[in-house]
Amino acid sequence: MAQAENPSGRVAFLDGMRISREHLEHLQAYLRLGIFQLRETVGEGRVAHGLKTEAAPGAPGNIQVSPGLALDAFGRPLSLDTARVLPAALGSAPVMYAVLAHDLRYDQFFKGFPTVITDHVKLELRTAPPPYADGGVRFAEVRPAPAGATGLLIAQAGEWYLPPLDHGHSGRFYQDEQARMRYDGHPLGLAGAMYDSGFVHIEPGGSVHLRHGLRGQDFLAQLEAANEHGMITNHGSGRDFWYELPADGEAVISRTKHKEYIRFRLRLWPFGTPGAAPQGPVLPVADAGADAMVELGETFRLDGAHSRSPAGLPIRKYKWIQLS
Repeated sequence: MAQAENPSGRVAFLDGMRISREHLEHLQAYLRLGIFQLRETVGEGRVAHGLKTEAAPGAPGNIQVSPGLALDAFGRPLSLDTARVLPAALGSAPVMYAVLAHDLRYDQFFKGFPTVITDHVKLELRTAPPPYADGGVRFAEVRPAPAGATGLLIAQAGEWYLPPLDHGHSGRFYQDEQARMRYDGHPLGLAGAMYDSGFVHIEPGGSVHLRHGLRGQDFLAQLEAANEHGMITNHGSGRDFWYELPADGEAVISRTKHKEYIRFRLRLWPFGTPGAAPQGPVLPVADAGADAMVELGETFRLDGAHSRSPAGLPIRKYKWIQLS
């Protein structure tokens, strides 16, 4: 029997063989293992998207939870497919925790044993904080309004959410293309990008002209590429694709005929107007000297004397990297 080039655990089916319960259970076990390993990679015990919680319209004292998805502490999916209203009977509790937890539904019994087992969820308000023995995921905290006020105080924190792979670390909640609420990741000391082109398609060997509308000369720029499978990378930046800022308020993204990448995204963080205190990341601006054309085999000199730090800090070390 021919072996796969990269063999891995599986079930081998041969013509004429009898398929047994053990074969199917082995196949199911490997499928479930792969799914759980992917969930482990993404992260467990947090919300993937959605579950936005707010006071239910027209129902004082109740909360409304939008559809969403979470992975519990055991890696099981918790999918809420429709918006749900939940009575928030706080009583004397100073805070209640909105929790989505795993539940199972059983069907198609055979000799007293269920043969169809379906993942389900239960939506609850609990008085105890996490962690929970059932792996439930907290996604909101509900408190009574202060004395003299009406309604409820509802809080949702970013650390309870899993940021998507292409997040920008702005520390904000936002809606994606499917209008699902997501968290953009913890801020890294940077403000959110002042300009974001989004992913734009560029034909091989072509370019796109953008108007970002920002003034100033110093920017922190991030250029990313995506291939047809959705992988996002900056590998190849400066060689297979690059950006230029030709004039105030303008940007150009260009690419070679390299066909792996099809969409490109440029984000800009301005350092502020010349002479003003820097607004944003305190990073040096590299300047390798004037542009020059050098024939193959000739020596040349890179002069970084005009490199500068927007914060006025001295630059102590230069490092050059050959891209091509």
